[in-house]
Amino acid sequence: MKKYLIIIALLIGYINTSFSNDTIAGRVIFYQTNNLHGSSNSYKLFANDSLLIRLKNNTYFVYDCSPGLYSFTVDKLKNSQLPLVVEKGKTYYIRLIENTGMFRIMPELLLVDSLTANSKIRNGSLTKVEKTNLPYKRPKNRLGIFLGYGIGTNSIKVASTADSNSSTISFGGGVLFGLKYGREFGRHFDLACDFNYQFSFLIPPLTNAATNFDRSFISLTPSYIIPLGDGEKMRFKVGAGIDYYWYSKLIINTSKLTNGFDDSWKYDKTFGYQLDSSYYSEPILQNRCSTI
Repeated sequence: MKKYLIIIALLIGYINTSFSNDTIAGRVIFYQTNNLHGSSNSYKLFANDSLLIRLKNNTYFVYDCSPGLYSFTVDKLKNSQLPLVVEKGKTYYIRLIENTGMFRIMPELLLVDSLTANSKIRNGSLTKVEKTNLPYKRPKNRLGIFLGYGIGTNSIKVASTADSNSSTISFGGGVLFGLKYGREFGRHFDLACDFNYQFSFLIPPLTNAATNFDRSFISLTPSYIIPLGDGEKMRFKVGAGIDYYWYSKLIINTSKLTNGFDDSWKYDKTFGYQLDSSYYSEPILQNRCSTI
């Protein structure tokens, strides 16, 4: 009887061992080291069109998977495709690098050896990211505060300084701050509404005279979005809008100057227009160029 029990135990052990060997997963470790020109970028990694993780600078991700053929891509870009046959019990290392082009940064996946990868992963400079690191989803609504400074195309001479230079004011320039709200409708349409206050002053300033021009206005700007790739990190916006100016006032205090005077002028409410073009390189970072 004891002999049969031993045989049964050996058979059970063999069956368990065989089952375990058949289900040993392969492991793929993705990593990205520090890259200065792409420090704000992050990328979505896909395995056979299934989203794995979002990877950014100085991070790595461990992907345990069943053996088989995989096609890994970055942001579903065909040029980044890396096919790989994953064998059970083996570990593979894939590095994400960034190639700089004329107008954009192109990600690429490289299969590297364990010695090269482990020297980067085990030195403590890379942070492990987990499956909970879900991709950023661009919000439909946005709200923010804007502060800027502009230079107008025309400047009006108000006075001459002691060194024979001119002190001027530009009605189109000065300090601008306001509240900005926008909403995206679908993939290609955006509508922005800005509440702004702008004031201009003499440049260079004078100790015995002052001239200020203040104005408040609302801007409504519809724009067309041109996505680059998936449109999440890089895209263009082009639009045209209308401005409504309801408070514009010019205050002149030059009575201390020869032939100077003090006066204030109020302007009627009026409409204007503006053209806008924007290039967005990241969800929270943007380079903007506007023409009014």
